[in-house]
Amino acid sequence: MSGALMLAVTNAEAAPLSEFFGRQMSRATRELDPLAIEMGVLPLSSFVSLDAGDQEMMAELAAEGGVDTSDWKAEPVKWFDPTEGLKTVQALIKGLGDDQKTVKNKKAILSELKELQAALMTIKERKARWRFWIDY
Repeated sequence: MSGALMLAVTNAEAAPLSEFFGRQMSRATRELDPLAIEMGVLPLSSFVSLDAGDQEMMAELAAEGGVDTSDWKAEPVKWFDPTEGLKTVQALIKGLGDDQKTVKNKKAILSELKELQAALMTIKERKARWRFWIDY
């Protein structure tokens, strides 16, 4: 995955005070997703859900690349319970802290995970749901 993992919420009052911009997490999904699975939680990439406009743009890009999109139709946006996201984030924070392997930009990734953890706690408190979208 490239770009940045951006946070969307069902209730504007539940949105974090500053925009979440998970660029390092997005760049590290090849390392973070297997770690999450190993730890028995959903990978970060499973929380990505694109709205109809983004899905349409992806379909157009695929068509330009020669993919047959004649049967394509937009999927409904999926919203997630912040409790599930918190399980993943907390497991990844622990896993990266315990991990003896060198993960590129580990400090920045941990910082983003902690920022996401705080945002998900607020979303949970305000009884909202959330999803990631990708900003390229």
